[in-house]
Amino acid sequence: MQTTTGGFTTEEKRILNGEWGEETDKVFGKVKGHTEFLNVKDIEDPFQRDGWDPKYLEEVNGELLRAYAQSIGFKGGEEWEADQIWGFEIVEGVRRFVISKHASHRQCTLLTMCDRFVRHIIVSKGKTEYKIKTVYDFVKK
Repeated sequence: MQTTTGGFTTEEKRILNGEWGEETDKVFGKVKGHTEFLNVKDIEDPFQRDGWDPKYLEEVNGELLRAYAQSIGFKGGEEWEADQIWGFEIVEGVRRFVISKHASHRQCTLLTMCDRFVRHIIVSKGKTEYKIKTVYDFVKK
């Protein structure tokens, strides 16, 4: 569950199988997307490819989590797309956790023991492109 600055909450449901799926989100409207593991060598944009913890990349054979989403018939004007890469990175001198991969089952688990995670996101809307690096604080309940 995520809470935006305006107090809106949304939940991102992801199935890690590389297949396209659709859902309706109360904040983002109708979206389609897919989630998969992607080797860092196959990431074209340097913003998303570079900066990950080298020890982590070695541990997971260079695989990072990619979560891609795009709007479907967006009511607010131009449609958008978001391409996110998740992984470990050194933030303020500390390795911050994003995902844990169980290679034998190709599953992704967000562990509740982490205190931060990082995403490198490219969002496009029309001809405008935004490159965003987010570091989230994990709040235990």
